[in-house]
Amino acid sequence: MKLRTGFVSNSSSSSFVIWYKDDLTKENLIKAMGVDKNNPLYFFADDLSDYVITESKSSYNKPIDTFEELAKDYGFIDYDDKNPDLTEAIEELPDEYNRFKKGFKMLSLCPSYNEADSAIEYYLGNMNDKVLADTDTIYMEVGE
Repeated sequence: MKLRTGFVSNSSSSSFVIWYKDDLTKENLIKAMGVDKNNPLYFFADDLSDYVITESKSSYNKPIDTFEELAKDYGFIDYDDKNPDLTEAIEELPDEYNRFKKGFKMLSLCPSYNEADSAIEYYLGNMNDKVLADTDTIYMEVGE
């Protein structure tokens, strides 16, 4: 079975990808977004971090720890391949490859604005190509 873990595009959802080195905590996520309690966007950062933490604990949102796992999920190599050739995957996914080399893990979520349970899911489902955080330990982006 192939699972799409990167950006997925359809009319009702956006992909939300979180790359992280340290533990995913509410405090780490808010700090990475650069929002303090006096910022009018603090409520968004607070709700978004709650959403990420909740979804990261879900049984169907497993973090990806290695580039090889990502290459398998994208279909570049077979799951049972003992000595995979990652050349094509590295050429197609250089940013992802480099993040894994730097020690990041990847978590990909697909909020749907058609079936949104919260304002955060609705907002993320309507965002396209936005970087929400870019630090040495957390990188978050929303794509189509």
